[in-house]
Amino acid sequence: MNRLIIFGAGPTGVRTYSELKDKNEIIAFFDNDEEKTGSTVDGVPVYKLTKNTLENLDFDQIVIASVYGKWEIKKQLQELNVADEKIEFHAQRPDILSPFLKNLAQEFNEEKIIGDCAEVGVFRGESARKINDYFSDRRLHLYDTFEGFSAKDTEIEHQFGRKNVKEGQFKDTSIDIVMQDMKYPQQIIIHKGYFPDTAQNLSEKFCFVRIDLDLYEPTRAALEIFEPLMVQGGIILVHDYFGEQYPGIRKVVKQFMHNHPSLSKLPIGDLMTIAIVGF
Repeated sequence: MNRLIIFGAGPTGVRTYSELKDKNEIIAFFDNDEEKTGSTVDGVPVYKLTKNTLENLDFDQIVIASVYGKWEIKKQLQELNVADEKIEFHAQRPDILSPFLKNLAQEFNEEKIIGDCAEVGVFRGESARKINDYFSDRRLHLYDTFEGFSAKDTEIEHQFGRKNVKEGQFKDTSIDIVMQDMKYPQQIIIHKGYFPDTAQNLSEKFCFVRIDLDLYEPTRAALEIFEPLMVQGGIILVHDYFGEQYPGIRKVVKQFMHNHPSLSKLPIGDLMTIAIVGF
């Protein structure tokens, strides 16, 4: 049985732990978020990466479980003389979103479905770039605080048992980071600030909206705000619906569907996202 350290104590790290713990001994987590230092994940301690900590841990491999910044993390480890053969990237889930968007854009154009696109919860822009690429002929509205979670939303998450959710999480981003490598920047409209405050008095019509907020209350607001703005044939995607660590997302989607019985929902196959259709 291999002795593993997981680098990343956030949702991806927790999911990685669940997938690896039965066949490996997970002895520690590392995380660059100092607020996580000293905490535990299922009893496994979370450390800040230091040379001294590395020297005091007997491990076979360090598994990098981070969606963003994985190459920077590998460089950190190499700078502390961790051998490349002891560094492993955890297998990422297949990219379902790209072919989904490609086919959807083609279908919308053939069916002459009009409307803008939006993403609510952008972080560093990975998904936004895909939307911008495939829907190059449409405006893309991007909503994010660019300052991480707000205190009032994290308090609600604590009621769902998400004790590790804290104010300021996901603040490691900026408009410049999101806009870098954007193929069609002229189509991007940035709405910086707390959602839903940044979405008041919207008059645009939307064909595609992706919601990836991780949080109950702004997700609830996003669904209610965009529902009357969707064109016939439009689609809303809600990320994290199938993520066990996001109980509020499943709850809010089910509440929304109950209040809008004419709509339907279906998975898109990425094990995380639900699509809402029937507009």
